Amino acid sequence: MSGTPRLAFDVGGTCARAAVVVNDQIAWRRQCPTPGAHGPAAVVDAMAGLVAGLETLPDQVGFAFAGIVADGRVTAGDDCRFAGFNDVPIGEQLQDRLGRTVTVMNDARAAAWAEHRHGAGQLSQDMLYITLSTGVGAGLVLGGRLHTRAHGLDGELGESPQPDGRNLEAMISGAALGRRGALLGYENSKGVLDAFFAGDRAAVTLVDPGLEAVARHIGLLRVLLGIELVVLGGSIGLRKDVQRAVEARLLWLGAKYYVPVVHAALGEDAGLIGAAALAADRQERAARSVA
Repeated sequence: MSGTPRLAFDVGGTCARAAVVVNDQIAWRRQCPTPGAHGPAAVVDAMAGLVAGLETLPDQVGFAFAGIVADGRVTAGDDCRFAGFNDVPIGEQLQDRLGRTVTVMNDARAAAWAEHRHGAGQLSQDMLYITLSTGVGAGLVLGGRLHTRAHGLDGELGESPQPDGRNLEAMISGAALGRRGALLGYENSKGVLDAFFAGDRAAVTLVDPGLEAVARHIGLLRVLLGIELVVLGGSIGLRKDVQRAVEARLLWLGAKYYVPVVHAALGEDAGLIGAAALAADRQERAARSVA
């Protein structure tokens, strides 16, 4: 496989992945459970460990993280999954460890860019990517460009406040469904969702408000920003029944709020491919500025 190899990391709430990406395809990969509960140093150690077997490290490194990224520093909203992640310069720490320049970005924004360039959103100039997984995240592509802001609040769908005082992530993320479902005897979030789609009343009370909130946010972005496509990713979002449920709730809202909802074509690889692409874009911009 010819082309410039790029190294990408994708650190989610449950799983951390490393990959070498060549021509926007995964050429090599490894993964491990995310050690975020043990602090930033543990995450850096784990990432270095994943690539320890590589004979040569690529020069371009992208690091996608499931949290707010502002000026290359990361903050996580869940102290249980990511202890001590408050304005952490993890890119600099990983750069010191690997000896390579590291571009840090939010994982959902990276996935959004990958789906726009190479996946389900290639024909859309204005799209929303939503990851429903351990957490809830999103990324916007507007006018064919990834929407980002230096303060990091450029697609934090999971942080959006709800009428009952919770945020969206506390309603429909895998972590939230698992915690709340355990109190009612469900084994995990998958068990909650399986019961919901089987018509179990207790599961309906847990899941339905979150799905309705997701649909309302999509409808709002439709009329505010004119998005024309929604791409769903993440372990929950990639379920066919979840995709159908979100789309059905959009139809209930009315035609002017409706947006087609499709699955991420790149699946769990979207964050890795997007991280590699954004790292390459940063290097190219730096080279042009010097020239």
